Amino acid sequence: MGVSHAEFFSVLPRLLGQDGYQVRGNTVVHEYNGKRVTFTLGPEMQRKIASISLPITQIEVSLDGFSEPEQREFMERFDLRFRRGGG
Repeated sequence: MGVSHAEFFSVLPRLLGQDGYQVRGNTVVHEYNGKRVTFTLGPEMQRKIASISLPITQIEVSLDGFSEPEQREFMERFDLRFRRGGG
C-alpha cells in the first residue's frame, strides 16, 4: 500500500473504532462478535519516481471467522477508508 506506518495508524480508528483493537509492534488485532482481523505491517519503504519519493508498506490482512460475503464487505470498507483522492 502507498502509506507509511504513521498514516496507516492514523486511518485505522476510522476503520475499527477508537478502542477496538490492540497494537503489538507491527501487528494489529481487532476482535468482535467471534471474529478476528489481524493486520501485519511489513517494513516501511520508499518508491521513487523521478524526484518524488512515496511511502510503501506491505500489509497482510487476515480475516478469521468471516464468511466470504463478510470478507468482501470488510475489504471494501478497508479500501474505502484508505483510498486517496486525486486531481
